[in-house]
Amino acid sequence: FYKLVNVTNNYITASESIIFGLFLWGSFVFIFNFFYKINSIFFIFLITIIFLFIFLQFKNYQLNKYHLKNILIFSLISFPLVLTMDPGYDAGLYHVTHQKIIREEKIVFGIANLHNVLGFASLYEYLSAPLWVGNNLDNLANVQVIFYISFFLFLYETAKKDIKYSIYILFLIISIPFWLRYAPIKWGLVDFPFGIVLFLSILTSTLIISSREKKKTEHLLFVLIILNCLTFFLKPGGFAIGLLTFLIVFYLINKNLLNFKFFIKLVAFPFVITSFWILRGFINTSCLLYPFSISCINTKWGNALDANFNWIVTKEWGQIIFQIINENINFSNTFLIFFLFVFLLLFILFHNLISKKKPDLNLTVFYTTLIIVFVSELIFFNKITDFSRSSLTYEKILYELFNFLILFLIYYSLLIIFFGLKKINSNIINVQIIPLCFSILLFLSWML
Repeated sequence: FYKLVNVTNNYITASESIIFGLFLWGSFVFIFNFFYKINSIFFIFLITIIFLFIFLQFKNYQLNKYHLKNILIFSLISFPLVLTMDPGYDAGLYHVTHQKIIREEKIVFGIANLHNVLGFASLYEYLSAPLWVGNNLDNLANVQVIFYISFFLFLYETAKKDIKYSIYILFLIISIPFWLRYAPIKWGLVDFPFGIVLFLSILTSTLIISSREKKKTEHLLFVLIILNCLTFFLKPGGFAIGLLTFLIVFYLINKNLLNFKFFIKLVAFPFVITSFWILRGFINTSCLLYPFSISCINTKWGNALDANFNWIVTKEWGQIIFQIINENINFSNTFLIFFLFVFLLLFILFHNLISKKKPDLNLTVFYTTLIIVFVSELIFFNKITDFSRSSLTYEKILYELFNFLILFLIYYSLLIIFFGLKKINSNIINVQIIPLCFSILLFLSWML
């Protein structure tokens, strides 16, 4: 595979191997489903042939024992999740249903006509469908755990490469109890894998811009492209991350850090797989990018009008929090943008005020403080919040926003005080903040 895409395996890490594996396995399954159902003797026969070929060629592979050790350790640590994971709120809505369909049928024209949510087919279905044992779904938790392992392995390996990244990654990891309050790890829930590959795309973009070694930059760019594919395949709105990659590629070519011909070779294979994915979506929904009506072609099995209706329904569901707030505090989009601008100014003032403090504190005090905050998290944020439409209230939303703000200020203050971050001014605004700014704009555009 590495030879096919002109990437040397000298830079490949354990987490990247898992990410490539998810991409290749999911791609194989959904392309196979063009012609045959997943629950078939032919599928099992083909998988057996592939594993037999790998076994016969095993002596030619150069296995990295260090990578295998890391994967084993993280797998053992994560194993309890497999035994205790519950189904997510979308599992019964459409994930399990769609997996059942692709197990029993080859690709279906107009599957979105059965129910609009089936048009939002995700790579998650194709990763999960082969794991069914009869009608037993116990193995589906393994998909979430694999993403979970790849996420923490990626952070671990990145932190070991450069100490400056380890500080930020540490803060990310210890805040996990808070984030799991809103994005629980449950099988049949694509939000968690999507969030992982989206975040890793942003982080990899930052690593690319920071890199000055051409070979390493080329390698990281390929990792970013695969992450982009996974982001898009998991959720249709994930295509937006490709805009950031376009900016990254333009920057690298402009700085002579990337040869355009090499870039074409690099994206050739992912481009072919992505084309098949878009074709699959068109067969299912009559849209190249469902549910965006501008990408739809009116056919016997679908049209732009249906897709637009489904987009409005989906968007309204996602905006319910803002609707509840707006019922109590009447505001427009202009007001929201103004509020965010004021919040940004206050944040910069807070940053610069805290950054003046230079206490003589050692790492022992730092880690002790960090542990206290972490334990406090476990006490106050250990329960999942019910955000179902019927239970949402204005008071609950304000309470959660207040909790988030307090926790953020605590962590940020610790980061500035202990590591002496510089003041925010025009001198530190550079190209390295592009991924961060892009992710913020992307988040705001999804909300609005």
